[in-house]
Amino acid sequence: MVFLLNGRWLRVDGLKMNSLNKIGGCGHLGGWMAGSWNGISSTFACPRILTLPHFLSALFLVVLISSLGAEIQEKPPVFPRRNAIVKAVERTAASVVNISTERIVVQRTDPFFKLRGRFSDPSFDNFFKNFGQQRQVRTSSLGSGVILDSNGYIVTNEHVVRKASEIHVTLQDKTTLIATLVSSDPENDLAVLKVPADEKLQAAPIGTSSDLMIGETAIAAGNPFGLENSVSVGVISAKNRSIVAEGEVIFDDFLQTDAAINPGNSGGPLLNIHGEVIGINTAVYAEGQGIGFAIPIDKVINILEGLLDFRVLKEIWFGAEAQSLTAVIASNLEPNVSGVLVAAIEADSPAEKAGLKPSDIITRIDNQKINNLLDFKKEILRHENSDRLSIQYLRDGKTHISSLTLGVIPPLSFEELISRKLGVKLQSLTPELAKKFHLRVAGGLVVTEIEIGGPAHKSGLRQLDVIIQLGRLRLNKEEHLARLIKEIKPNSQISVLLIRGDYLARSVVISR
Repeated sequence: MVFLLNGRWLRVDGLKMNSLNKIGGCGHLGGWMAGSWNGISSTFACPRILTLPHFLSALFLVVLISSLGAEIQEKPPVFPRRNAIVKAVERTAASVVNISTERIVVQRTDPFFKLRGRFSDPSFDNFFKNFGQQRQVRTSSLGSGVILDSNGYIVTNEHVVRKASEIHVTLQDKTTLIATLVSSDPENDLAVLKVPADEKLQAAPIGTSSDLMIGETAIAAGNPFGLENSVSVGVISAKNRSIVAEGEVIFDDFLQTDAAINPGNSGGPLLNIHGEVIGINTAVYAEGQGIGFAIPIDKVINILEGLLDFRVLKEIWFGAEAQSLTAVIASNLEPNVSGVLVAAIEADSPAEKAGLKPSDIITRIDNQKINNLLDFKKEILRHENSDRLSIQYLRDGKTHISSLTLGVIPPLSFEELISRKLGVKLQSLTPELAKKFHLRVAGGLVVTEIEIGGPAHKSGLRQLDVIIQLGRLRLNKEEHLARLIKEIKPNSQISVLLIRGDYLARSVVISR
């Protein structure tokens, strides 16, 4: 006899239905009943006389096991879709912004192009363009950025906003804001933007690049090719990479990743598995696939501490030299405390009048927690001259609170301006100096000292170089440079004409 159960045929051999209450033939099977359901074969023992209740019990057992087997087959193993990568992206999504810029480029047309023909000598193109009219052409570019804090500071690549006439920042909710360029560092390809803090901004959680491991997960977020809110996943392929162009190291100490970084990703964050920023996406190796580079976040923080200098940006006078509280310093002063260490106090400054002293640890400003030097500078930048601040600090293990009124930086001398902006000390070249240093030149300013790692040093200037022209200004006396140096803005490119030995040379210094 054959039964259909759950789409499977159940065959019971050797059974013969004699009546409604009695089934015979089990004895003819030798006391056994064989069957199959859902592809599972089995054998049941049965008594010599198989009554209807016995048969119904066996049938119920077959149906029950068959339904359980079908249920097991229909439900595959369940894996969580919201894994660590999804959670990391969700944690940082609102902190990644899209940046679009507009730049006005002046072009001159060639009025004789049609007359000359397209196959004329191209070497004459620039010559004939001198007869054409100038026209302004508006160009645009796309990039990404990451929100540093809720006050509206955004970090991106310098090349994304270079020479931009307008900068637009689009948030995750499609809100578009006009941004201003606060400061930039072309050498390290970093820039800081500021948008109005009226909108509710979510700052990205900042991690560290000091303990990154080769092979750990890396997530690149940004705006590749204008495709908003895109992410790609890879690993940290290498650390401390250098980018070399034409035999010269352009960038060093980069992170290398195979997470896809495309045009438009520049300035966006590189995240770890916890959704913390570990780098700023910067470049991609054009001749290969899966080779991208990011600036380590620890290096970014160090650069930002210099870019967000409230003395330069707003001429605010706090009067204390502060530095980040490292683990070594904290262990000797106040273990398990975060803040900034007061390294020195300027005489008759707001900090001195507020009672601050060297070795104090500033932990809060106006109830805003200060974790590091970057927090300290961002908090000061929120204020203006003459604002009164509440400073909470630790001294000898005890908490103190003082009131401090911000002042205006006193005017700097010529020597201080030159040192601050160019990292060099200059002196008018007198006949006595020329004779002393065996310089065969009359007039100019001689480099007497140079700051290692400063703007002048990075541009290639050396001691005993004689600067005869800065920009378009011919220099003979210190007073000539004093008038110019006051007008130089941070990150300005200044052309320098100098004499070195018997040679005339030209260099470009980027001011700070």
